[in-house]
Amino acid sequence: MRSMASPFLSVGLLAFVMLSYVACAQQGAMTAAMRQQETEMIDESAGWNDDLAEWRSQDEEIRAWHALHDSTHALPAATVASHLEAMSQHEEKVATFQTLLDDHRARVQEETAKPESRRAGSHPELWADHLRLKEDFESLRHAHEVLARDHAQLVERVEPSAARP
Repeated sequence: MRSMASPFLSVGLLAFVMLSYVACAQQGAMTAAMRQQETEMIDESAGWNDDLAEWRSQDEEIRAWHALHDSTHALPAATVASHLEAMSQHEEKVATFQTLLDDHRARVQEETAKPESRRAGSHPELWADHLRLKEDFESLRHAHEVLARDHAQLVERVEPSAARP
């Protein structure tokens, strides 16, 4: 004759395992949206890093142009000084952003190296940081575009044919 405790024990154990699984899934599981956000953080931050490198290269070219042309006094000194000051301020902001971006990329890399069950808890903070960086990057992009446009106008004043396509 079988004992009645055996089926109840099996059902009880099964229920415990199921409840534990559900609780773990609710507390620490990465959702598909979180995994997508991780991918977005990795891809966007890499793109931002590339853009920052391109901007630094463009800034060097602009400074080289100024070094070559400012001595000709073709532009008012105040105009040149204002433009170069705006560039310096932008370069400082870009350097600060680069530091924040490097820190963020390191944290994302560190988190994505962990098992998913240990990543979910830190994900909201990491994602919030990413969104702040995204906003800051867009502001920097706009400032960079303004500086590039202003520089093109200066070039046009000094070398009217050089600025035209």
